Parts: sequence; C-alpha cells; structure tokens
Amino acid sequence: MEVQTDICREILYAFLDTWTVDEIRRMTLDQYVSVGDKDTFCQWLETMTRSLGSIKGVNSSKFGIYKRRDKSKRPKRLCNDNDYSWQKFYGDDRNEAFAKIKSEILQIIDYAKKGQFEQIDDLHLTQFVRWKIAYLYSGERLIPIFKKDILVKIANHFGLSAAYKTPNSAIQFTFTKLNPLHTQATA
Repeated sequence: MEVQTDICREILYAFLDTWTVDEIRRMTLDQYVSVGDKDTFCQWLETMTRSLGSIKGVNSSKFGIYKRRDKSKRPKRLCNDNDYSWQKFYGDDRNEAFAKIKSEILQIIDYAKKGQFEQIDDLHLTQFVRWKIAYLYSGERLIPIFKKDILVKIANHFGLSAAYKTPNSAIQFTFTKLNPLHTQATA
C-alpha cells in the first residue's frame, strides 16, 4: 500500500511541477487540448493522472472545448469552427471560450488551495473536470472520486445522508473532516 501511495504522489508531484499556476496562466489553447499531443493539460487530467482518479468515459466536450480529430463532425449541441467544438455557455468563438475556461480553471485552483470547495459547485466545467482539478490542487484534502453517483453511494455506505442533488463539496467536506491532512491545511 505504501509503495502505491508513493507512486501516486510521484504522479501528483509530476503534474503539479508541470502545471503550475503560472504555466496555466500562460497556457495556450493548443497546450490545453489538442489531437495527438500527450502532454496537454487535458491529457494530463484524463490519462497521465488516471491512477489519481479517473474522469474517463465522457466525451471530450467535458473539457469545455476540444479539438476535433475529424473536422467534418460538428456536434449540433456545441459551437463549432473549422477545428474546435465548445460548450455554448463559453462564447461565440474559440478564443473567447478558451479564455473563460482557463479563467474557471484558475478559480478552481484558487478555491482548492484555500479549501473553499463549496465555491467549486456552481462553476460550469463538468463536475468530472472541476473536481479532478480541485483534487489535484487541494493538497490531498479531497477524495479522488469524481463520478457523482459513486460519490453518493460511498457517502451513504458510510452513513452520510447524501443524494444526487447534494453538492459535491458537502460530500467531500464530510469525508475530509476525517482526513488529518484537511485539519493541517485549514488550521
């Protein structure tokens, strides 16, 4: 178990060394998401840090914007240009959308570092992405489970009253009260 924990921490630290707050501030759209580039922020979230909690299984729109491999496939429920598709909430063009997404990522990181997890509930990135980012920057104060129905089942198993409508932060907070790192980080 200790060896597994050490490996997971090495992966976490590699992520944090690669994706510092300053790097994210400077991050370009191609550094955020691209096709065939294994070193983008989104690849790190989904693939490189999978052992720290999986967000696999939902299509690439979960990242707010993505570069289409097949440029002819333009999802009708998303905004599209020649290369990218993005959630309509984020704006009319890829640059506006990416600027809003990057701003939201920086907010999540700030809230996670400060332990203000309840602020993360109402942001717009999908819950998988929001809570994975929050976990990675939280100083290990959150549990690495990002699928809501699984989080609710675990909470209920441990006797916590939770439903699908219960905010993720409330469920996470209940678990983090039991985690000694949470006490250290917020003291």
